[in-house]
Amino acid sequence: MRSFLLLVAITAITFCSSNAQEIIKVEDHIGAKPVVRMTLNGKKIWVLLDTGASVNLLDIKAQKKYDFGVYNRPGNSVNVVGFASSEIELPRVDGIDLRYQGIRLQDEFLAHDLTEVINSVKQESMITISGIIGYSMMRKYGFVIDMGKDVAVLSYKKKKMRKPKCSDPDCK
Repeated sequence: MRSFLLLVAITAITFCSSNAQEIIKVEDHIGAKPVVRMTLNGKKIWVLLDTGASVNLLDIKAQKKYDFGVYNRPGNSVNVVGFASSEIELPRVDGIDLRYQGIRLQDEFLAHDLTEVINSVKQESMITISGIIGYSMMRKYGFVIDMGKDVAVLSYKKKKMRKPKCSDPDCK
């Protein structure tokens, strides 16, 4: 009976470890503002991590530089409430491949003229941002801003890829 229980336990541990999620953890030094370097469509970009933002934004003026699409068609925009409860309609962004230290980040992005935010961040940090990562994406990918250590940490759970089953004898 003991050997049977031991066999069951070993089988369960082996199964769980083979199907476990890999945790990816990366850390970046931040300065006066929580700004991190990413790549957008293969080009380097600085983005502000903003826990108060309910959406992810890209500067509409950077559309050509980073080669993304902005669509102002009816039904392809989102109403967003901003500072002082004013509501604006922002177009959705398409055609983006955003990566943070090689990790692809996927979420909805909207476009807006971020000139005032860009100038404010630049004045304090000497860095020119081109986008803002909001709360939902930060939560989705496990971003943590540690002001005491001046770091931004991403702790993302990535499922291990399973090998496809193949009944063909030539399949390896």
